[in-house]
Amino acid sequence: MSVESRKEYISALYCLKDKPAQTNQDDFPGARTRWDDFAVGHLINVMSVHRSPWLAVWHRHYNWRLERALREECGYTGGLPYWHWSKYLDQDINTWPLFDGSETSISGNGTQTGPQCACVGSGPLANWTINLGPQGEGTWGCKRNPQSDGRDANAFARLLELESPGTHNAPHLFMGGTQIDVTFSSQDPWFFFHHAMVDFVWTVWQSVDFDARTTTLPEPSIFDEMRSQGWGLPTPRVSLDSQIYLSPVFNNITVREAMWTTRNLYCYRYE
Repeated sequence: MSVESRKEYISALYCLKDKPAQTNQDDFPGARTRWDDFAVGHLINVMSVHRSPWLAVWHRHYNWRLERALREECGYTGGLPYWHWSKYLDQDINTWPLFDGSETSISGNGTQTGPQCACVGSGPLANWTINLGPQGEGTWGCKRNPQSDGRDANAFARLLELESPGTHNAPHLFMGGTQIDVTFSSQDPWFFFHHAMVDFVWTVWQSVDFDARTTTLPEPSIFDEMRSQGWGLPTPRVSLDSQIYLSPVFNNITVREAMWTTRNLYCYRYE
């Protein structure tokens, strides 16, 4: 992204944070801003859309809804940025563009204030205040992509959440702080950089065989063991005709409509 685009995105985040919530205050009195509407959506669905077949498709729609709000309600003209996990792995984290504390980053590194807490004191999102939570108690080559990977929907889902370190889970743990509290983790703007990258990876996987990989979903049974360790059984079932529900202030769509990034409501691609 250009310098101007990065600044525009950060400004749009603050715009959403300055707008009043549309969520019913009787149900969720802590939701004060439009940004909090998205946190409530994650809160409502947290137990269903993690450790289940819902993860990739639900978060794709969640990201898209955020982008639409930024564009339609705050005049943002760019796309939703994503954090490419592997690009700067050989560099000090304090030099990564997302965390170098510059005016085009989201922040600098936090200052530790407790066992799982750190306060961000530098960068454009320093002192970003959240209103909800916390909740209580094989080998990979480098060939040209897309390439045959031998991974069906079940294998891809295992890669995202069930293998250690999980492609989805590890960055949340790496960030710490608010990200340890899964229910309210989406209040941190970093969340959407990460889940845009998850969506990018899912899109690349789908591109190997669009016909098959836009019509198949993981089997719920592969999540049973993980969910039995505190997430609750039975594992939520999902089909192509299931409705993606965020919260009462957002419209639903079907899973089938969300399986392509360039059809139905969606019209985006990754550069």
